Amino acid sequence: MSAPRDQSQDDIGIDAQAKADRPFDILVKSTQNPGREAIPAHSECLAKGSHVFRSMLELGSSVSLNEMSSGSENQLPIVEIDERHEILVLLVKLLESPPQLPPATATSFLPSSAVPSNSDPPGSVLPWPLVTTLLDAADKFDLTDNILALLHAHLRSHASSHPLPVYALASRLGLSSIGSHASSFLLHPPMHQYSVSEIKLLPSATSYHLLLILQNRRLESLKEILGNEMLFPHDYGACSKHGTASAKSVWEARKALVLTHIDASSSIADMMSYDEETKQQLKNCAECCLGWERAVEMIRYKAGKVAREISQLPKSTLE
Repeated sequence: MSAPRDQSQDDIGIDAQAKADRPFDILVKSTQNPGREAIPAHSECLAKGSHVFRSMLELGSSVSLNEMSSGSENQLPIVEIDERHEILVLLVKLLESPPQLPPATATSFLPSSAVPSNSDPPGSVLPWPLVTTLLDAADKFDLTDNILALLHAHLRSHASSHPLPVYALASRLGLSSIGSHASSFLLHPPMHQYSVSEIKLLPSATSYHLLLILQNRRLESLKEILGNEMLFPHDYGACSKHGTASAKSVWEARKALVLTHIDASSSIADMMSYDEETKQQLKNCAECCLGWERAVEMIRYKAGKVAREISQLPKSTLE
């Protein structure tokens, strides 16, 4: 869909508000639910938000435009649409009053633990069921690019609370950026722990395989980083009082324990950070603790370079 056919996002909200202050000039009626009342609308709003509505309104032969009975409100023309009444209500509302873009914090949120969040996005974000319903109707009604951009932004905002459904829907719609963002919240649990019904949400074997590769490669990389990281490498920063042997023994024991508990979502640096028990094992020695901190920060730096979402995987993997 070419950009010139669409308005800017700023203009959409302004125009929609201006139209909302004018009298309705058309009625939208469902042919699937003919007993339901027609939905009043502004034809210009419908045409500017949907290429299908625009064509229907421009080409009278493509739609049944009938005069309503004398008892009807203002005898407005009727546009009959082969769609459920409930969907048309939502669609007309979307085109009449497009939502604002979600808060920047909702769309740019990065996972701290790389696992799904239990909290929903801010209240200004469209509810998840509404987003999915509107996106399902988007292709049928050929919504304009600016309306789609709004819906896609709201879809992205649900990645932290509904990562698998967002990833599945984004994959089906070819929204690779949103799908990749959602994958950053799917590092845990491992793919084999999902139920069959959950896996069925994924639209293709490729979408499943990419998640599997992401989890496996990340876990392998984290294990390799942790396994290879040394305390006091080449005796750099060795304690002047206790040397290196005692602290290295504590370090290796801690590494062995952590290696049995990590998964693809783990922060291995946080897991290796020393606690009160470790301090006691290090004899509360400031130099030994400093060496430990340096090693942990090196782990954090290296782990930060490991792919945490699909788009960060090697290009050869994505081909």
